[in-house]
Amino acid sequence: MLKELPIQENQFDSLTPLFNQQIISALATLMKNMKFQGKVLNWNDEKGFGFVEPNGGGKRAFVHIKAFKPRSRRPVNGEIIVYELVQDNNNRYKAENIQFARDARHLKKRSQAKKRQSLG
Repeated sequence: MLKELPIQENQFDSLTPLFNQQIISALATLMKNMKFQGKVLNWNDEKGFGFVEPNGGGKRAFVHIKAFKPRSRRPVNGEIIVYELVQDNNNRYKAENIQFARDARHLKKRSQAKKRQSLG
């Protein structure tokens, strides 16, 4: 026979913020290691920043010129980029370790060719 445990209302409320913070931290770590692809929007070349909208939908993220690797050229509106998504101290999204999608594909192909050469 099951015995009913005495649970007081709001008994676990003090654990909720800690639990939520752990989930947020885990998601942030997971997102840090993921690459996203999106389109540059509202780029202001004079100020060196704009936004990126993910291809699969979702929230826009802040883009700064210093986040582009390598800094060979400047982005333009509508250009596709590959980036890592992080949250700043105010929980706003920003893009880091940005590459132009064309450049990222080229580097991946070159890396695969080097692997094939070393294997064979």
